[in-house]
Formats: sequence, C-alpha cells, structure tokens
Amino acid sequence: MFVYDFSFRSLTAAQDGRSVLQNAGIFAVLARAPKLVAEQGCGYVLEIDGADGADALSLFLEHGVRFRRVFRQFDNGFVEEAGHDLF
Repeated sequence: MFVYDFSFRSLTAAQDGRSVLQNAGIFAVLARAPKLVAEQGCGYVLEIDGADGADALSLFLEHGVRFRRVFRQFDNGFVEEAGHDLF
C-alpha cells in the first residue's frame, strides 16, 4: 500500500491544493515533507491515497494548482519519485 505525496514549496500552495481536492471529494492530509522530499526544496506535501493519485493530478492541472513533484511513499517508509507513473 502507498500514498502519493504531492510536494509544494509553501504552506499556502498546499492549502490551495487541499481545497481543490476537498471540493472534489478527495481526502488529503497536509503534512511536513519527509526528509527526502524536503531535501528537494519542498516544505509541505499533500498525502493522497494511491487510488486517488491520477484524479488528484488531473484536478491540480485543471485548476492551476502549482505543485513541485510527486512521490510515492510506501508503508515501510520507502519513498520514490512517481511523477512519470501519473502522466
């Protein structure tokens, strides 16, 4: 099982993204970025269930939500970049 972490440079941008998702009925957790993600210059992530990742991406693109990158975080703590899987 995994979650997608959409990374954002600012808290405000992450909050805007969360609002878009909430309006579409997609649950997202706003959190501080994991260490690997934070090292890429991203301070916050929206954690989204793996099954909702593609829908979240579509909504972000449709509504002009500016995220930095997309990562997949597994239950065991392993994190990998996952943007190419969603496009």
